Amino acid sequence: MTNEERTRLFYDPNSLSSFNGYRIVHTHFNLNVDFDSKILDGYVQLDVKPLDNNSCDCSSSITTENKEIPNNHGNKLVLDSRHLNIKQILFNQKPLSFQIDTERESLIIELNDISTDSLISILIYYSTSTTQCTALQWLTKEQTADRQYPYMFSQCQAIHARSLYPCQDTPGVKSTYSAKITCPKPLTVVNMKNND
Repeated sequence: MTNEERTRLFYDPNSLSSFNGYRIVHTHFNLNVDFDSKILDGYVQLDVKPLDNNSCDCSSSITTENKEIPNNHGNKLVLDSRHLNIKQILFNQKPLSFQIDTERESLIIELNDISTDSLISILIYYSTSTTQCTALQWLTKEQTADRQYPYMFSQCQAIHARSLYPCQDTPGVKSTYSAKITCPKPLTVVNMKNND
């Protein structure tokens, strides 16, 4: 294994997710845009790779004397989550137990009955909050230039992604993604990438 392929463990005080125990490697969204309720509703599929800490490199940000790895919660997949309505979580079409810690803004998924020797894929059915999703900005048709249709855009920096979907909301974790976003006609969904 080359250095480029090795996973780096690190510390991020702004994330409670278990990114040093599991890494999201692909994210797929299947969501509906509801302009009346000002929510996104549907599911996100997370492809998660379990980590063997002994095979990973440690960043200099991990400085505990006993070499304890932060952000590793054993058999629990912990995701950053803020004001999301979590409806159901499935693995191989079977429900998984979960709890929402609103005080610490995290979603805790139990993986005790799942073999974590290889990549696992989890479906999380949810909707965003009508009033507390800081990642989404909703404009009425009167607020747009042509005043014909409403408009919505997303902005996930710095740590607003967790109000859009349950995730590992830290810049140290990168994943590929795909999306199917449905909105009412005649509106369209546009993916605008910032290449700065």
